[in-house]
Amino acid sequence: MGRLAKSLNSMMLLGGASLVVWNLLLDERAKQSMRAAADQVVNLGSHLLNIYMEPNQMANDEAAAAYNKAWVEQQWREAGY
Repeated sequence: MGRLAKSLNSMMLLGGASLVVWNLLLDERAKQSMRAAADQVVNLGSHLLNIYMEPNQMANDEAAAAYNKAWVEQQWREAGY
């Protein structure tokens, strides 16, 4: 139980320090910049998660398949077949 209490105390201390910094030290422009950065991080994380969870999505896309087929045919023509 001691480890859990230490972790909770650390989280509460970190949260309190974050609130002080957010409310007292940052002006409105800095807060907007922080929100925009957080939104970008969330969007990138979501994009990476989608790519990780659906690695073969591009292969299933008809446009990507047609492009790949045309490229392979061109390579075979250039090789003389």
